[in-house]
Amino acid sequence: MTAVTGAPRERELLGGDRMAHSLLAEVRRHLLDLHKALVDAERRDYERVRGRLPDREFLDALLRDPALAWLGPLTALIVRFDQMLEEGEPQPNPADPIAEIRKLLKPDAGGAEFQRKYADALQRSPDAVLAHGRTMRTLQAQPTSTGVPPVMRNSSE
Repeated sequence: MTAVTGAPRERELLGGDRMAHSLLAEVRRHLLDLHKALVDAERRDYERVRGRLPDREFLDALLRDPALAWLGPLTALIVRFDQMLEEGEPQPNPADPIAEIRKLLKPDAGGAEFQRKYADALQRSPDAVLAHGRTMRTLQAQPTSTGVPPVMRNSSE
C-alpha cells in the first residue's frame, strides 16, 4: 500500500485517497461529456464547410487542423486526469487540478483563445451548454485549494 502524501488537513478534508480518487473520476467523467459535446459541435461546423468526413479523417483533422487546435487545453487536462487516476498515487492536493478546470472553463469573448472559442461553442451548442452546467455543478461541490467548496466560502474571500 502506498503511503499518503500531502498535508494531514488536506487528507482530512478530502477523506483520504479513496475520496480524492472518486472526486477526480467524477470530474473526469463530466469533462469527457463536455469534450464530446464540444467535438460534436465543432464537427458539425467543420463538415458544414468541408463536407462529410469519415471518422478517421475527422480525427486526423482534430489532431492537426489549427482551426480545431483550441480544444487542446481541455484534451490535455483530461489526459492529466487519466494519468492521475491510472497512477494510483495519492495526489498531494486534488483541488489543484479542480482549480485549473475552473479557470479553463470560464467562457470569455475577450479572453484567451480557448475561452473565446468556448464562449462561441456554448452559444452554438445546447449539448455543450448542458454538459458545461453539469460540469460546473460538480465542481461547485469540490474543494478548492483552500479546502472549502466555493458554495460554502464567505463571499468576502
